[in-house]
Amino acid sequence: RDSKLTFLLKNSFGGMSKCSFVANVSPSVSALEETLSTLKFAQRAKTVKNTSSVQEETIGSVQALQQELRRAKAELLRLQSEGCAAGDAL
Repeated sequence: RDSKLTFLLKNSFGGMSKCSFVANVSPSVSALEETLSTLKFAQRAKTVKNTSSVQEETIGSVQALQQELRRAKAELLRLQSEGCAAGDAL
């Protein structure tokens, strides 16, 4: 679904975070349709079961990553010394 609520909650739906819902309803007769819609959504949301997981990239060692950082910094310094603009190198 393409809705603002789905977009805001995409990490929760994917199991990347925990989420709590509060369903606000009104006792007013004029808000009956909206209240029923909210209660139906809350009932459906209550049945969703997700497991949280931690995403960690374990590719490469610390030394390899530090070496890559040094290489990138050296490349940046080289390009700056050649007079390249920030966007020209790519």
